[in-house]
Amino acid sequence: MMSFARPLPRLFLLICLGFSWQFSLADAHSHGLVVENQFIESTPEAEGVPSSAIRKFVDRLEKNSPSAHSFVLLRHGKKIAEAWWAPYRKQEVHQIWSMSKSVTSAAIGFAVAEKRLGIYDPVIKFFPDDLPSQPSEHLKNLRVKDLLTMSTGQEQDPFEAMFMATDPGLARIFFAQPFDHKPGTLFVYNSGATYMLSAIIQKVTGQKLVDYLRPRLFEPLGIYQHPWEQSRDGITYGGFGLYLTTEDIAKFGQLYLNQGAWNGKQLLPAEWIAMSAAKQVSNGSNPEGFWDQGYGFQFWRNVGYGYRADGAFGQFCFILPEYDLVLAVTSGSQDMRITLDSVWQELIPQLQAGTLAAAPAENARLRKQLSQLVLPVAEGKRSSALAKLWSGKRIAFDSNELGISSAVIEFGSTATQITFNRDDLSARLEAGYQHWVDSEFAFDEYFHPNVFAVANNVASSAAWVHKNHFVVKMVCRHTHHTLTLNFRFSGDKVIVDGERDLDFGERKLPVLTGKRTP
Repeated sequence: MMSFARPLPRLFLLICLGFSWQFSLADAHSHGLVVENQFIESTPEAEGVPSSAIRKFVDRLEKNSPSAHSFVLLRHGKKIAEAWWAPYRKQEVHQIWSMSKSVTSAAIGFAVAEKRLGIYDPVIKFFPDDLPSQPSEHLKNLRVKDLLTMSTGQEQDPFEAMFMATDPGLARIFFAQPFDHKPGTLFVYNSGATYMLSAIIQKVTGQKLVDYLRPRLFEPLGIYQHPWEQSRDGITYGGFGLYLTTEDIAKFGQLYLNQGAWNGKQLLPAEWIAMSAAKQVSNGSNPEGFWDQGYGFQFWRNVGYGYRADGAFGQFCFILPEYDLVLAVTSGSQDMRITLDSVWQELIPQLQAGTLAAAPAENARLRKQLSQLVLPVAEGKRSSALAKLWSGKRIAFDSNELGISSAVIEFGSTATQITFNRDDLSARLEAGYQHWVDSEFAFDEYFHPNVFAVANNVASSAAWVHKNHFVVKMVCRHTHHTLTLNFRFSGDKVIVDGERDLDFGERKLPVLTGKRTP
């Protein structure tokens, strides 16, 4: 069980079985599609927020979170603060994990408004060819609403069974799992249910979820980078797999705060927003539990104020109608409560209804702080006597699980370049000393083959932590993943091991044993 209080599937690392991009980053850039800033900018004080409160919020994130990546803060529909911890960047999309579920919920809202389906429609009517030979009464009574509220009657998320199987037919596998309880009576976090919502959209519209949403949601909000993974059945995953920029997450939140209106046009019915945000099902009894306040239509209720979309490892979209506030956050943290506590203890208590007196000095301090945020680089020395012995030499590796056959390390004065070879692939990684350096490096091809990742966008730093121990720290800029590689040299041999900072499964990499060749 993860430490952030709600269950997550154990086998996210296996869902790469047959995914593909719906819309690539390369396509977005080649067509000149750039997200436009549709928010009016204002100072925090003009919108009733002390700059000092935002500074304390950032300080707390930096102190307690191993990796805060970005945030965008809106008050009264105006942008009052934003930041990206280098090497993360404003223009780049970020993996949002289960925050995707709330976007899928919006698609159901559009389809209901267009009378393509109703929330009380039996789910089985959309999948006549995928049902068991004798559907149970509970399955017959499963409604679209039960998928939305994750109250399908299943005691376990069918996600694992659906995505462990190698054959197509994920809907058939979903229906084959036991429905132990009457639908609508038991909340169980259920990524399989969200997948079925996406499958229903494809059934009733003839379009994949991401394509259906493009003219209805993404384009009206000026969201043009929205790659979204799909299953081996050709269905957008729905419950995960979407990538958005932080500002685009904030746009989605502002749409919901505006009760479905955007730039004077009603995109989603206000009634749908209200139902989505309301407590539709109980999910716990702890009055202080951030995952115990009730669940709406793929949205979590907050403690005391508003609701949110959230995703694994600290991806959030907070929507607080009581304060006319939206906050989008991306991060990489095993304990998601760090961000929640930071918002509830540093920001919310300081919010004021009216305008505060101007504080130019404090606002300048905030702007300076936000402009200088950077993730910690690899710590250590720039060089070692061993560097000359190994620089430019080919390292031949013994047979290993990663399939990496060889590497060449070139130690420079300001950065190190490492070329890895695997089968017919060759990729070069550059790592800076005391600073991050970008590389077009096939991250997932070499060190992370079992997760969703934008393969060629990493930033790296390096250092000698001991005379014979060289460390490389890699950040995949579009995900939460950070990977540390250790090179330990002894004579003409080197041992390479590594560990991912966060993951759903095993984090340590297989150990590589190599030898320097003449």
